[in-house]
Amino acid sequence: MNQELERLIEAALVDGVIEESERQVIRRKAEKLGEDPDEIEMILNSKLQTLQKQQKAAAQKVKKCPSCGATIEALSTSCGECGYVFTDVKAVGSAQRFADGLQAIYNEKKFSTVVSGIGDLMGTSAHIQKVISYIQNFPIPNGKEDLFEFIIVMRERAGSMTGNQQVSKAYRSKKKEAIEKASLLFPNDPMMQDLINKNKKFSWSNATDQQKFFIGGAIFLVIFLIICGIIS
Repeated sequence: MNQELERLIEAALVDGVIEESERQVIRRKAEKLGEDPDEIEMILNSKLQTLQKQQKAAAQKVKKCPSCGATIEALSTSCGECGYVFTDVKAVGSAQRFADGLQAIYNEKKFSTVVSGIGDLMGTSAHIQKVISYIQNFPIPNGKEDLFEFIIVMRERAGSMTGNQQVSKAYRSKKKEAIEKASLLFPNDPMMQDLINKNKKFSWSNATDQQKFFIGGAIFLVIFLIICGIIS
């Protein structure tokens, strides 16, 4: 199977549910790549069934809440009795999975510039759009520590001044989505609220393109007036 199609299927299976729109996207991609859509559909269903069996088997296991002692499902992210939030549900953090998936896109083709650590690229329009689509469609985590780390990563990437503006905009939008989710899931958590409040404060990485335009224009005007001797 084509590697690009495999990555698309893996991305669709991340949440354990395949929407009809996702199926249609995969079928169209299969046709475009010269693969048999019906055969790909069978592979997709097989992978989905395997994943669901694994989830069901794991869900049948139980654990005790360390806060109140209630017995709950092993995959639960919080206790239904006292609200205690479990932060170790997934062994691999979303931030790491996001970075791995992004690196796979970078590795598809040699780009003119790849910024290590920050993760933006200066390449062809098609590949930039693929990166933007990956950012927009990546699922935001639910666990507290996982979500906390994910917000920090999105903030760092959104603040990159060396990458493509469209990619940076996608990071800012994803960061905003993650912060909104954190506000809903952890309204009373001091650590999460502190992070949320810091991101609400104005910074260059949080600024919109319009805000940057006006700020840059104001700075240029002040410098111009100083040079002209109007401001001393």
